[in-house]
Amino acid sequence: MKSSGRANASYKGQNVTEDQVQHEATFVEAYMTWLLKWRWLVLLSTFTLVILPSLTLARLQFTSDYRVYFGPQNPQLETFEAFERIYATTDALIIAIQPKTGSVFTRDVLSVVEDLTEAAWSIPHSVRVDSLTNFQNTRADGDDLFVGDLVANAQILSAGELEEIEAIALNELLLVDRLISPDGRTTGILVNLRFPGEDHIEHTTQSVEAARRLTEEFQNRHEDLTFVMTGMPVLSEALMDISVQELSRQTPIMALILTLVMLLLMRSWSATLATNIVVILSALGAMSFAAIIGIRLTPVSAVAPIIIVTIAVADCVHIVMSMIDQMQDGKTKRQALVESMRLNVQPVLLTSVTTIIGFISLNFSDSPPFHDLGNITVIGVIVAWALAMTLLPIVLDLLPLRVAKGRPTDHRLMIRLSDFVIIHRTLILGLTASATITFIAFASTNELDDHFIHWFDEDVPARADTDFVLENLTGAYQMEFSFDAPGPELIADPAYLADLDRFTLWLRAQPEVVNVYSFSDVMKRLNKSLNGDDPAAYRLPEARDQAAQYLLLYEMSLPYGLDLSSQINVA
Repeated sequence: MKSSGRANASYKGQNVTEDQVQHEATFVEAYMTWLLKWRWLVLLSTFTLVILPSLTLARLQFTSDYRVYFGPQNPQLETFEAFERIYATTDALIIAIQPKTGSVFTRDVLSVVEDLTEAAWSIPHSVRVDSLTNFQNTRADGDDLFVGDLVANAQILSAGELEEIEAIALNELLLVDRLISPDGRTTGILVNLRFPGEDHIEHTTQSVEAARRLTEEFQNRHEDLTFVMTGMPVLSEALMDISVQELSRQTPIMALILTLVMLLLMRSWSATLATNIVVILSALGAMSFAAIIGIRLTPVSAVAPIIIVTIAVADCVHIVMSMIDQMQDGKTKRQALVESMRLNVQPVLLTSVTTIIGFISLNFSDSPPFHDLGNITVIGVIVAWALAMTLLPIVLDLLPLRVAKGRPTDHRLMIRLSDFVIIHRTLILGLTASATITFIAFASTNELDDHFIHWFDEDVPARADTDFVLENLTGAYQMEFSFDAPGPELIADPAYLADLDRFTLWLRAQPEVVNVYSFSDVMKRLNKSLNGDDPAAYRLPEARDQAAQYLLLYEMSLPYGLDLSSQINVA
């Protein structure tokens, strides 16, 4: 009678003796005797410890807030939060509008932009709405400064007024490639959002869904126009939706494929069912742990169940296939189960321990979602190992399992393969080492690409809308810089403004930059307006008192919600 495990095996010159094998067999037999004697108590305890905590899964939440990728002490996050404390919030979405034909500088299109601009103020958590129509245009009449919407009552504008508006808009640095395309074919409405507290999951959803309903409403009313919406809140919401869909859809598909593969390999419904029970409970146990300690799933940590399922299947397959081998050699089911456990206790434990060490090392990452991925997976691996050592043997013992005697063809093929590998081990080792060195050499050619937009496939609506805005209106990424004035109330100091303007001009000269929105441009425009709209006066004020007066006059003329708090610290 053959056996898949040999009594005398040599490993690195050390022999495994009959006494050692007998000692292991005695220990495993004693453990299995105890386990099967108290199997109903073990079953009850196992299901209680795993099933009851799973009731907390309803508390499990997803988040796609980009802030969660930074630890609380991360210097970049601290800088960002300090930036937001000084200036207005940077969470914003943009609604782009493009007529099917012609430019946006028509009564009908500008009227739609007016209406949508007004309606956008109703989006939850909106604190500022900027568009072509409510752009605060400045002009002077003698010593008086007039500040008002660039477009008002679009439906009654004359042809001459439309041409004047177009000329102003297409020559305004603060508008072109930001809220109007250089060709005048596309315009946008920028909605700034400010969310209360630190938990932005619910608030982001509220704002994005309201903005989407508003956009769809206008699209249905104006079929001759194209409306698309993008922005960080939109992309974050889309990422969360995709993560939830993939977790709820791909995990069952993966489980089904694994079930079919196990049926094909093990040729036993009972063995497949026992494995699936362990796999499902392992994933449930890990996700219950996440819910209990308050982990919020992210696109990174959401892949943990798939990893756990893979590891749990591997644990179970080792035990089940060894048991089937023993039964094919003529042992009874109970004898085969005990022998299989003896053969696999150490390998399964070693595999689990090394896997735990690997995933727990993710806690050294600077990004909290990777901590969550590692910790959830570690719990899943521990649960999978514990269930493989307790629940799996009990279920295999309870379920009927019939195996044909004798080795099937695929076993003979594997034996031939193993013999070939052993005979040609030197050649195979050399080829493997050469291939490994070659692949390692190419590892340096890998490039890091963490463009947030590239996380989405091109057929995802949020990606398609973002690509539309990139191609027709403005850029999707923003960099913001804060420049401290040399002292209190010196924001209007000519030297400070000159430094700011030089940096602004340098930014505009960079090939990747689409638009620069700078406070120095506001001051130039004010100086021009207060000098009879003379183009030659489009420069910074030369005197500090003069610049301060311009700024005060301008601030007093701005309507609610359109002040300069996004550009200067008014505290």
